[in-house]
Order: sequence, then C-alpha cells, then structure tokens
Amino acid sequence: MAGVAHGMKRGIATGAIALAALVTAPVDAVASSSPAWNLFYEAHMSGFFTSVAVISKTDAWAAGTLFNGHAILLRPFLRQWNGSSWNAVTIPGASNFESQWVAASSAANVWVMGASNGRIMTRVYRFDGSRWHAVPVPVQTWLADPVVFGPDDVWARGSNGSSSDIFHWNGSRWARFTVGKNLVDLSGTRQKDVWAVGLDSQRSFTGKIVAYRWNGSRWLTVSMPHPASTALEDIRVSSISNVWISGTQVRNNDPPFVLHWNGQAWSKVAAPRSLPASSTDLLPDGSGGAWLGPEAHWTGQVWKGPVPILPEPATWSDGSMGRVPGTASYWSTAGTTTKGSALEEPSIYLYGPVP
Repeated sequence: MAGVAHGMKRGIATGAIALAALVTAPVDAVASSSPAWNLFYEAHMSGFFTSVAVISKTDAWAAGTLFNGHAILLRPFLRQWNGSSWNAVTIPGASNFESQWVAASSAANVWVMGASNGRIMTRVYRFDGSRWHAVPVPVQTWLADPVVFGPDDVWARGSNGSSSDIFHWNGSRWARFTVGKNLVDLSGTRQKDVWAVGLDSQRSFTGKIVAYRWNGSRWLTVSMPHPASTALEDIRVSSISNVWISGTQVRNNDPPFVLHWNGQAWSKVAAPRSLPASSTDLLPDGSGGAWLGPEAHWTGQVWKGPVPILPEPATWSDGSMGRVPGTASYWSTAGTTTKGSALEEPSIYLYGPVP
C-alpha cells in the first residue's frame, strides 16, 4: 500500500538527480473500440465513494460518505467485492462515524478511518477477517491516507496541533513524527520504504514539491527535483526503484505532470492540455506507466485518452482508483449524477475485464 517519509532532513543519495526536460508527450486518442470505464455498481442513495482498497481479484473494499439532504449522514458506508458482487458491510457500534478512508494489507487486516461526530477528530477501526476492533486514537487528533503493512505497522498523515505530521501505529500506540511543512500524501510498499510528499511552504497552497522517505529507522529528505506545484500532489510507491509523484503547474491552465524515480534518476512529463488529467488521483499501471485520473493514462511512452467513462448525459465526480493485482483491470470509486436529477449516487466503475 502507499506510504510516507518523515524525520531528519538528510538527502538520500540513491542515484543521479537527473531530471529530463519537461515533456508534453504525444497523445494517442482512444478509439471507440478501446477499453472504457463501465459503471459496475451503484447504490441508490445520496452520497459518493471516496476510497478503494484492492487486495485481490476476489477481495476489494470501498468506503464513502452518505448524505441526508445537505447534511452528512454519520454512519459507516462500506462495500466489499467478493469476486462476484459488491456487498454492504457494517461496523458494529460505529455510530456517528463517517468512513472516509479504507486501506488493507490482507483480507485479515482491513483499516477504516474517518471523522467522528462530524468533527475533524478521527476514529479508526480494524477488521481482522472475522470481527471489527476499535483502534484508540490520541485525543484531538485527525488522521488520513492510511498506509497499512500489518496489524502492528500502519502509517497515516495527520495532526493533533497546527502542524502536518506523520503517525505510526505499532500495535499498541501511535507515535508522532514531525516532518516537512505541508504534507499532502503518503505511500509505500514495505516496512522500510515509506514516502511522503508535500510542499516547502507552510501557509500557502503553492510551493515547491518536496518528498521524504522512511528507511526503517528515521525519516530522510529525498534528493530530487523541486518543481513548483499547488497543494494537489499525490504519491504512489510501487517499489524502492519505482516511485511516482504527481503535481499541478502553478500557472493558470497549465497541465498536471508526473515525476518518476526509476532507482537511478528522476524524469518529468506533463499531460497534454487536451486530456482531463487529475493530479489528485495518481495510480501506477504496473507496466511502466501511470494514470492521472481515470481519463488520462501515461504508458511510459505516450498519453492515452481521454478514456471514456460513461455515456452522456450522466456526470461523475471521481474518488480513487485501485489496480487489481495480476490483471489489467482497475476499480474506481465515484459519485454519479444522472441528467435531470440532483441526486449524486455512490458508484463503482470497472476498467478492463471483470476480475
């Protein structure tokens, strides 16, 4: 799963800090016969899915938010894919709780985080494969973007003060690390390789991109290019030599871009202006490329898109994407609004064959 870096500000000498010139790569327009996103599941209620965790072909989780009129309906909203259908899941005793994030390392280790009583403070629950457990959280603390490796090894971005911090769960307590100024996201694939990305500016929504990496004992500052961006970055770590960071150009109407670390050097490529790319929904494709939202796909050589999502006249707001291991399929969470209706309904889309 995804992860972060925090701590001592020392550069990581892992290879040349070479950065290719900014390239707006060619686009391959998607033909009508090309793969498209298809609406696979829709809950007929008011709300939207915000997070997805894909464990296997037969196990995935989606979490989201429901509404009662214009007010948030404070109860968990979860669905689980069992290989044939998405089914409702309840968390016993989890009243007055908004399920905003879901992450998992296995079917026996699923974590759900969200707001408690409609406030910023966070509540956390863990599913061990048979029952749910409430995980204690320090008073006046909010947590987000969980990165899960095991029942006793979970990272999250958050705060219990004015700064943006990183928290680690060791099975009995949360340890707090202060790193950087304006952290935006975490990602990682193993215990000794967790990354965080953010901006070098504390009080602004624009700044230079910075990253940090946890090496198993401390947080180190990553030696890397620092292009300017807004606070809309995302980071995804596939391995120690395959790290992706997305950003958005500061100038008006400039396209989002991706930074890629291949273990030796950094490269940077910008999405074409013609594509509806999204820097807030970055996902490696497992084949040397990455998605910037569900409509823009960088293959490593060219941009593919716009990838069809659904026929008019419906509209949608995307949540998050997850690749199904061992397949060419992806799940994407969203909210869909049909023309003529003001109701946004929680939706799950599938790209590629049914897992």
